Amino acid sequence: MSFKPGELEKKYQAASAYTERGEFDKAVFRELAQEPEHRVEHNIYWNAFIILESERPQSGLGGIARIPWSAMIQYAERYGMSFDETEKFVEVLRALDTEVITAASKEADKASQSKTSK
Repeated sequence: MSFKPGELEKKYQAASAYTERGEFDKAVFRELAQEPEHRVEHNIYWNAFIILESERPQSGLGGIARIPWSAMIQYAERYGMSFDETEKFVEVLRALDTEVITAASKEADKASQSKTSK
């Protein structure tokens, strides 16, 4: 199962509220249980991705541009990553970036379709 950006946080907030009230039979717990396990050693990628998102150039076509490779390399050098670590780092960040761009494109398509259908 995959959640839209921001949706997972809302699910965790709902689960927290249900937990405080002792209500453990809600669907939100089953949905969250289906999410892939987040491993602590992956935090380096996620934290870097959040920081590097600010490096995206402005897209003249109204879409979302990729995080520049040069920004990823500069980040890796700054934190002393080896060649192999840097290669893996760029691979993971590119995959995250692709997911964000795909989701943003789908959202833009939906918004465009809803505007033209009115």
